[in-house]
Formats: sequence, structure tokens, C-alpha cells
Amino acid sequence: MTALIELPRGRNKVLDLRSASFSTSLPTRSIRAVLQFVETDDYRTRALMIEGGVGCGKTHALRALLRYLLIEKARGNGIEEIHFYPFPRLVTLLLNNTERAATLERACEADDLIVDDWGSTYVKRDGMVAGLIEEIVIHREARQYSMVASTNLVPKEFRKAFGERIYDRWAGRWGSWIRVHGPSLRRKREVRS
Repeated sequence: MTALIELPRGRNKVLDLRSASFSTSLPTRSIRAVLQFVETDDYRTRALMIEGGVGCGKTHALRALLRYLLIEKARGNGIEEIHFYPFPRLVTLLLNNTERAATLERACEADDLIVDDWGSTYVKRDGMVAGLIEEIVIHREARQYSMVASTNLVPKEFRKAFGERIYDRWAGRWGSWIRVHGPSLRRKREVRS
């Protein structure tokens, strides 16, 4: 299964989602956290931030979620619009004068919004992009729209970079902040004899 991710000016990127599945993936803390989230009755009106170190499977879990949502959409289960953004790509689109309005609209109004690697690129704390990101989060929380994201930033670093207003929403009634730290899955395992 593949998903087409829209990029500006007609360029598209295809994500290969064949290996990203809740049922066949290694049951990492990230996979378990996202799966537990979608298995709750109210996940369509909630948000989830998964925090963990590099390589612990956060991106893979978000791709498994994307695959799950695409299957639900194909089954006609009330999902019309799903958007998946790597955080640096979202920032780039919000900085682009010709893409900003459409990106903001899609990010605010999508049935499901997934943002991978939140904070992986610099955003000026009181700058325009930080304000637009805050607008997205506040809009989605006010309407109780689903949003799932991942970050390497611990809460203290996240609050310093994005402020209390955004963090409070992620850690409040609408959101859930879950730590999924673990060893990097990218590293080769030692062979013991």
C-alpha cells in the first residue's frame, strides 16, 4: 500500500506503507501507544503526541496510523481528508507565500492530521510560523479534531520551543502526551556467541 503525499507545485512523494501495519509491525512502544490510541472510542476527537528518542519507531508508528486511516477511508468510515506532514515540510509550506493559505486550511480542517518529527527544524519562538502552528493546534482542539504527532523533544524543551499554550493543549483534556523512549531500532544488534 502506498500513500501519495501532496507537495507544492505538483510535486508528490509516495510513501511506501506496505511494512507499516499495526498487525505486522514489531510491537514497539510507539506502535503500542498509537494502536491503543486508535482503539479508544473517542480517538476521532482527540490528539496524541508521542515523545521518544531517535530511532525508537515513532515515524513507523505514524505511518502505520496513516495506513490504518487510509483503509478506514476506503471502507467509507467517515474519513474524507487525511494529511501527513513531516514537520520540516509543514514549516516550509507555511513559509511559502503561495502555499501558506492552502496549507493552513488543510492542516486546520483535515479529518485527521499527522505531523511527524515535531520540532526537528528550527522555528522562531515568536515568529510567523510558530503563530501559524499555534493556530492549527488551537483550531483543531476547539473543534475536537483528531491530530497525532511525534517529537524528540521532552516536555521542557517543547514548552521552551513552542510555548505553554501549545503544550497545554497536548497535555490537556483534548490531547495525550506519551513517552515511548527505547533503544534505537536502527542500530545493529550485537551478535553474541
